[in-house]
Amino acid sequence: DALFLTVLYDIAMIFMLGIPVLIGKVRRGPVSNPVRYGSPQTADATASETMVTVDYQHPDVVTLTSPSVPTRAAGEDEAAIRTPNEPWHFTRELRFAAETCLAAWLPTAVLKFIMVMILPEQPQHPFLEMITKGAEPRALLLIAFTAVVLAPLMEELLYRVVLLGGMLSHFDHTPLSKPFAIGMTSVLFAFAHGFPDSVALIPLAAAIGWTYCQRRSYRTVVLVHVLFNGFNILLAGLGMI
Repeated sequence: DALFLTVLYDIAMIFMLGIPVLIGKVRRGPVSNPVRYGSPQTADATASETMVTVDYQHPDVVTLTSPSVPTRAAGEDEAAIRTPNEPWHFTRELRFAAETCLAAWLPTAVLKFIMVMILPEQPQHPFLEMITKGAEPRALLLIAFTAVVLAPLMEELLYRVVLLGGMLSHFDHTPLSKPFAIGMTSVLFAFAHGFPDSVALIPLAAAIGWTYCQRRSYRTVVLVHVLFNGFNILLAGLGMI
């Protein structure tokens, strides 16, 4: 049936997208001591490794900086940005994901309520409709597994790692490049879920895109998506009681 085909589609997409990404990551290998060209920047060289900064206008000026002190735009929260060499800790990333999920849930719920008021006859998401109509227990478990596990794995791999990550790596790093990349991928992510749900999902998509830019971690954005979908599945299940 349609639910089983959705499961197969998600699994196939995870392998089709994940294998090339993994191969590319292995081929690139770890990056150490990168050379950046441009205006010299100062930093406390306290790390064991250093980064060479060369001013192309003054080749005789060479600045050694620590890779643990990344360049940040004005107003960015240093505590919220992972450095390239920073280890990934589950508890810290889970807390960050939970905060992002909570921040995105309220505007998403408000937009969802507005769309229901404006378009009361529009059908809701097929999964939620199956839950509210009382599907079989096996179907409910499959819906929960798809929404909480498979969909976050597949969608974050496609929209954040492949699309957003690719746009950020190829765009000129101007002040508008990051907001533009987040906006484009957020619209694509939201409208892939169909109208009118797409309108309500734009805040969530933007929050996850911002999270990926801050944390540069596939696992962290998957955690945000898992928490968001799991919370909504839980609310839908409670509504059946």
